[in-house]
Amino acid sequence: MYLLNTENGYAGFRAFIKIQNYMWMAKTLVQQLILKLKIIL
Repeated sequence: MYLLNTENGYAGFRAFIKIQNYMWMAKTLVQQLILKLKIIL
């Protein structure tokens, strides 16, 4: 994890983690929506 050695790299790393979290949350929401649609249909 050489990125953590610099202040700028650390900020980039944290932003990357945040993006990963948002993508995971979005994927989960989409899966839940698909399940609800399947139940309705």
